[in-house]
Parts: sequence; structure tokens; C-alpha cells
Amino acid sequence: MDSAALAKLVAYGEGHRFDSLLIVRHGRIVVEASYALYPGNTPHEIFSATKAVTGTLLAMVYKDGLLDRFDHPMLDFFSDRNIANIDDRKRAITIQNLLDMTSGFSWDQGFEGGKQQTMQDMYRASNRIQFILDRPMAYPPGEVFNYSNGDPNLISAIITRLTGMPAEDYAREKLFTTLGITNWHWDRDPQGLTIGDGMLFLLPRDMAKIGYLYLHHGEWEGRQLLPSGWADVLSHRAVNTHASYDPRMSYSNFFWILPDQHIYIASGKNGQDKRDH
Repeated sequence: MDSAALAKLVAYGEGHRFDSLLIVRHGRIVVEASYALYPGNTPHEIFSATKAVTGTLLAMVYKDGLLDRFDHPMLDFFSDRNIANIDDRKRAITIQNLLDMTSGFSWDQGFEGGKQQTMQDMYRASNRIQFILDRPMAYPPGEVFNYSNGDPNLISAIITRLTGMPAEDYAREKLFTTLGITNWHWDRDPQGLTIGDGMLFLLPRDMAKIGYLYLHHGEWEGRQLLPSGWADVLSHRAVNTHASYDPRMSYSNFFWILPDQHIYIASGKNGQDKRDH
């Protein structure tokens, strides 16, 4: 790698209010920088990049044989609840629709200039999962991309239903311990469920470990942790986001994808990104 170019990138980070910057090449750290008041040995909130970790855990649940298929109807996992606004469209929502943000729920996340009203109402709800499930439908599932913090929270609840433990505990047992991740924090909702859309705090080096797992097709030190093909994000059938700020962007399994540049991104608020290519 070009040392001069890397030095410019480090300087760019300082001028653009980065908290940290870490680059891994062929399994070795080639750049590691911390800025301002952020020490690199303190877990950092990764905001919506958490969604990619939530999706990764669901993939591991599938590999463990606890989930039969990704096109399984979502409502099957909440049959013990009384859910409002049920119609044929809501019955048709699959787990894959949740992973691709095409559930069809009526939802204002603030994507493309909305007011974030539904997202704020969810955070104020005494039972967030019930709030999400009760939302009316705006579209048939699978037809329209609509970014939503509700979808990954349903995935977290499904992980708990299938494993019998909060998603964080499953992550500790199956993912974090295996990757040598020991220093993290992950908040839970009022019902004790792991928050699927955010509130995970990780070290930059541990974010890099998850990226490295994906770059190696879901294999870690000779063990296949993810289902065959799951980590090959660039080959997935992706959904066009129609994002006005970058129409090249597509989306799949809680990852943003720039196919022309062979890049996929676990992206979070304020630039909490893990980019793999």
C-alpha cells in the first residue's frame, strides 16, 4: 500500500473530525489512528452498523439449524401475540423482507428527509416489538425499500425466540468469544431484548474482526461460522434503495452495497462505517 496516500488519509481524518481510523490488509493492521478525545481502547457506539451484526447473528442461527429458511413468514414467530392491522400483506412479510428493509410497514425513519416520527414513537413505546408489529402496512412486502429501525428489532426478537436467549448472549456464545471480542456493551429494550437497530459499542479492532470474517467468506481460523454464500455480500440479490444522495447504492441483509466499486458497508450514524472490498 502507498504510505504517502495512507498518511494523507490519516491527516484527512484529523481534519474531518474522525474518532478513529483502522485499515486491515491481508490480515495485518496497516493504519491505526485515534483522534480528539477518543482513545482506541474504549468501546465506541457504532449506531446502525449494529444492524449488520444483528443480521450476522441471524445467519448463525440459520447455520445452527434453528431457522429453517429465510423466506419463513415473520408472523409465525409472534403467534402468541394479538397484533393489530393484520392483512394479507402483513401475513406475507418474510424474514428476508426484514433483512432487506422491504417489510412494507408504514414507517417514517427520516430516510430521504422525513421527520423520524415513527422511529421516535417506537423509542417511546413501552413495548417496542408490539409497536412495530402493530404498524399498518403501506406496501406489499418485497416491493419498496423503506429504511426502518423496526425491521432489525424484529430480527432480534426472532433470534431470542429461536435460541431462548437475548441476541447479545447468543453473540457472546457464538460470535464474540470465537473472534476474541471481550470488551463491548449492548443495550436492551424495556422487555430485556437486545436492541437490534443500534446501541452496540465495539472497539475499532473488533469491528475489523467482523469485517475480516466477511472478507474470508464467513470462515474464522478454520471454522465456518456463517452459512455458505452469506458473507459474499456483493453476489447477493440486492434491493435498489433509490437514494437521492447516491443512486448507486443498493441494500441486502443490513449491508449497504456499491456494486460498481466492489464495496459493501455496515454504516452507522456520524460515519460509524465498516467497509469491505
